[in-house]
Amino acid sequence: HSQFSNQRLAAPLQDELRLKPHPIVSLLSTLAVANHERTVLRSPPRVSKHVAYCGTPYRAVFNYLKNTTGICSSCLASAKTSIPSREHNFGQPSICRARNMETPHAPARTVTPAYDDFSGIDMTAFANPYDALIAASKDDPKQIQSRYSTHREARNAAQKEKLLAPDFSGVMIDPILLRLEDPSIEPGFVDTRNCLVFWARPPDKVKALVKACQEKLKAVVPNLWLMPPNSLHMTALEITHSRTPAEIDALVANLAPSIPSIVNHTNSSPSHRARVVRPLLGFDASAIALSFVPAVSGEGLVDGKDLGGRERQAGDDAYTYHHLRRDLFAKATEAGVKVDSRYVVPSAHLTVARFIREEDFWVEGERGVVDARKVRRLVERIEEVNEWLRREFWPNEGGRIKEGGEWVVGEGKGLDFRRGTLWYGSGGETVTLGEGF
Repeated sequence: HSQFSNQRLAAPLQDELRLKPHPIVSLLSTLAVANHERTVLRSPPRVSKHVAYCGTPYRAVFNYLKNTTGICSSCLASAKTSIPSREHNFGQPSICRARNMETPHAPARTVTPAYDDFSGIDMTAFANPYDALIAASKDDPKQIQSRYSTHREARNAAQKEKLLAPDFSGVMIDPILLRLEDPSIEPGFVDTRNCLVFWARPPDKVKALVKACQEKLKAVVPNLWLMPPNSLHMTALEITHSRTPAEIDALVANLAPSIPSIVNHTNSSPSHRARVVRPLLGFDASAIALSFVPAVSGEGLVDGKDLGGRERQAGDDAYTYHHLRRDLFAKATEAGVKVDSRYVVPSAHLTVARFIREEDFWVEGERGVVDARKVRRLVERIEEVNEWLRREFWPNEGGRIKEGGEWVVGEGKGLDFRRGTLWYGSGGETVTLGEGF
């Protein structure tokens, strides 16, 4: 690209995308098109007639912009609509810089889109968004479980349709994770997205199940990034994300009096021990997660005990994981903190893998060309794993649940209150760790 002036390069970059006023236009005006030269465009970039200028196919330009600027493929693909895509899920750190437009040089304050909710719940009338599903379900654990199941099944079906569509443009790599895993891409790169969260840490039996799933997935996606065992977490409540350290300091100070009550909530009473069961893989174009649903009616209990040997009655399942999330939200709000969660959809999941190398899905020898057979193989493998999970780790005919198929939130460890650059589980630091049971 360096053979052209900024103005000449800007012209061919616009017609192909046919950009309307959109954050991407303003953003690319300040980004380097030639990453090694840090050349700043002086006018809104345009992409058409690019082949006439340098003979590079549009797909290569598309992938170049996605990989070097941090703009996700969904935002690039949706540029014609003038609004960012709504397809960042499973804790995908919406690093797409098209959503970070508050100030040109501010630390990353990611503006994330709404997460698609397939449960059919309208939360707008509730101060506590978790009350919405409970009210719609008439506080019935069976209905709550059904809502969680509906959400993940409908979401998987929608994502399968997208990935197997003839025009699927490829997986959405996580450019920040890629740079952290491969420092040679951008030496000295630092993730500046500070977050504040309350995590539920899985017990060893769930970690073992995750490892088994990861091995099956890795067999068909060689460069798949796997979440390390000690980084695994389920976000019970996200206070905020993508903030500066100073902003996090202020929030921690405000929460300080309430922190012990929040992190020890699962251990404060046997009636606060939410149980989740029926593990299943969920997926999208950016990541794969292991999800659970709230247990109901004592399913899987044997002789009045859970798999950990703790006494438990069927009625104890009336306090679901969604009730736990509701109570944590209420405690944080009562402390005077505004909860700025990216999503409140009915999901109890741990991210187990992310895509960081597009070439895993390319046609051999053809850079940037998606091999539909490889994508289909991934989807088929996920479905195979899910059949295995249903068969081996869901309640069987005798009502028993195999080790790893049940998780009582708070067993072993209480909630983990963490702050810092912790998108991928290993960064940041623990402010307070609650007591487990």
